[in-house]
Amino acid sequence: MMKKLFMTLAILTLVMQPAFAFTLSSADQSISTCPSNTGLFVAQVGNSGSSTETYSLGVSGAASGWASVAPAGFALGPIQSQDVYVYVTPSSNAQAGNYPLTLTVSSGSSSQNLLFDYEVESCHDISLTSQVNELSVCSGNSASYTLNLRNEGQWEDTFDLAVSGEAGPWSSLSRNSVSLAPGESEQVSVLVTPPRNNVGVYSLAVSATSQSAGVVVAQSLTIT
Repeated sequence: MMKKLFMTLAILTLVMQPAFAFTLSSADQSISTCPSNTGLFVAQVGNSGSSTETYSLGVSGAASGWASVAPAGFALGPIQSQDVYVYVTPSSNAQAGNYPLTLTVSSGSSSQNLLFDYEVESCHDISLTSQVNELSVCSGNSASYTLNLRNEGQWEDTFDLAVSGEAGPWSSLSRNSVSLAPGESEQVSVLVTPPRNNVGVYSLAVSATSQSAGVVVAQSLTIT
């Protein structure tokens, strides 16, 4: 008898308690942008319970330092829904890669998580190619390499040029820096003059460094 009474009271208690159920969803959970550009995730919170509930929101994960949520909290009546906007703006020096972001929505003792994937694109790409990678020259005479520098990124950038390697001290560049719009290219020449009586095979490297992002590309050359 006592067991039946206890079960009846438990059922009545559950019936009398308000429902805290809600739904959390998003049509697009993956976005990519360049550093310093803003990406937007839109999530939907729906009250599937039978009473008005208050919701609080927060973010966590590797991309959370770049993220903000609007609104940060709200109340919904039964069957009502609310769009939630998660703005993500990677810092200008953010490294290319994938960064997880978790949106957490809480109501009372209930909470749900929604995982987003934010990709920071590599938007400062450079290509540096040479028409000829190896030249032979008599010591004391000069050899010239022609290289093509191309801005493969999405923004205008200035690239600093430098030479290094065994033949670096004998080499000079036609330009020390080049400014290029996206997709634009320019030729740069390297003049190498080995000292007299130097005989052998010597290495030479030409590098281009993005002033905006520090991205470096290098081309290896050889002089005999």
